[in-house]
Amino acid sequence: MAVKNWRGVFKLLLQTCNQEQRDCLMYLRNKVWGRDRLYLSDKPNGMVRPFMLDNDFYADSRQYGTATLLHILCDLILKPANFDYSNIRIAIR
Repeated sequence: MAVKNWRGVFKLLLQTCNQEQRDCLMYLRNKVWGRDRLYLSDKPNGMVRPFMLDNDFYADSRQYGTATLLHILCDLILKPANFDYSNIRIAIR
């Protein structure tokens, strides 16, 4: 699948995880925090660049650096959701 930037990768992987591990992601909703804001929430309030994953389920994709965005995605969301991302490959053109 083609995406234009790391935010697109973030969104695509969360959407895929939501399809496969919805219950685990819903459990993480309102529990995955950064220093001062939620990364996953039931409402977009307080998020800088929210996008809707599902009904009453939003993720914040504010302007993080690549390393920070991948840390949030892999370590704070996908691993706790038991989503196996080991076979995912990203090609940059």
